[in-house]
Amino acid sequence: MFEKDLAEISERLHANFAERVLEREAHALAALAVDAASPLPLFVLEHVLRRIAAAWHGRPLSVEEALGVKRVVLPAIDRLIVAMQADTANLAAEEAAALVKAYASTRPAPR
Repeated sequence: MFEKDLAEISERLHANFAERVLEREAHALAALAVDAASPLPLFVLEHVLRRIAAAWHGRPLSVEEALGVKRVVLPAIDRLIVAMQADTANLAAEEAAALVKAYASTRPAPR
């Protein structure tokens, strides 16, 4: 069930990487984390999705910016999901860290 849920989340993110979808999938990840043996990667993914959605909320978003974030973050999300589906805790932790780094690379530098 867990693997199927993750696969469906991945499919929905690939189909529509938009603010409302990111929020909905973050909520789904939080629910999955409650019963997960290793909830940390789920919480990391949830947090990254919520941060992206919050950054995009209430402001005009160019297609280039959205695609740029998607191009960097989605492959890291995919690798994390594959690691979680394989139930490899060390790999999932490494991929969670890689996802955070990928997300951080899409953020503007502090002034």
